[in-house]
Amino acid sequence: MAGISDIFANLHRRRLDWSFRVYVKRIFEHRFSGSEGFTLEMVLQDSEGVRVHASVPKTSVNRWVGVIKEIKMYQMSFFIVVEKKHYIRFTNTRYTLLFSHMTQVVHVQEPSFPLDLFNFKSFPDLLSA
Repeated sequence: MAGISDIFANLHRRRLDWSFRVYVKRIFEHRFSGSEGFTLEMVLQDSEGVRVHASVPKTSVNRWVGVIKEIKMYQMSFFIVVEKKHYIRFTNTRYTLLFSHMTQVVHVQEPSFPLDLFNFKSFPDLLSA
């Protein structure tokens, strides 16, 4: 894996060789009505605290289900970056990371930055939203 990690703030669609050191904040299955199978959806957080939605397509789910766990840090590389097209907003970022057959994930035993699990807001911020 690459020694240098990218950050989500620099994310764009013209590159495939991204390498991120991230926490998996949330992971869940998205089942389709009337069809078999599901996708694996994740919310990832980088060292800057930026969160991005990542998706594992149905064809690759068996490779990753049970391997990637919540609240763990991973070095993840080689994604397809796409414009967000979901009606439900998992994150505030413009892009979604799609796992491909080339995506690599390695568990990081000793995290290099803290996980910002919660995003607390003050009462004035909540009232003005």
